[in-house]
Amino acid sequence: MGRAHLNIWILEHNCVPIKNCWKLDLYIRTCSGEHIQSFDPDIIAQLQGQFPAAVTVTDNIDRITIYDSSRTTNLNHVMLDVVPLCYIIKARVCFDRNEDTSSVVRFLNCEDRACVRLLVPEIQQCGKGIFHPGGLYALRAYVQHPDIKGYIRTLKRAGNLNLADLAQEADQRVIDAGNLGLPPEDIQHLQTFKTLIDEVIAEGTC
Repeated sequence: MGRAHLNIWILEHNCVPIKNCWKLDLYIRTCSGEHIQSFDPDIIAQLQGQFPAAVTVTDNIDRITIYDSSRTTNLNHVMLDVVPLCYIIKARVCFDRNEDTSSVVRFLNCEDRACVRLLVPEIQQCGKGIFHPGGLYALRAYVQHPDIKGYIRTLKRAGNLNLADLAQEADQRVIDAGNLGLPPEDIQHLQTFKTLIDEVIAEGTC
């Protein structure tokens, strides 16, 4: 069976390849959840052949770790010949900081040549991504309201988030939850989280 060719690039938030990346954890799994190296051990050998001797490639079950102990090789690009399937691809990188990349879903047929670009987001985007889900899960877990307000302040400061905009988003989430017929308890949690955001804004402590 013919294989497909996969190019994976790791990019900064401005779409430029990252620099000085000395450790790369690759997470490549099929859409049914199998990690690629579990059924295609040739993947490890392919990666080992792409880098100098100082770079090690390790199968860590759920991920493939590529590590340069000398920190002289920029690990921002890999090439693989893979079994043609549907894959979910993401990475975690170490350069001037440790960051998770975006995830990409790619369907590959025999002899396909695909380029996958994994983006390292700005911390502002990371903060926005977890802000609302984190608040909902905290309320579901009966975390005390003062602690949740601390969570709101922390993400606001760390991610330079605009709480007024997030309060508007929280309002819309309450409306959407009602329209979608979500459980009343979840709607109540969303309303409570909106109230806590408003309280933090009113307190002006961040």
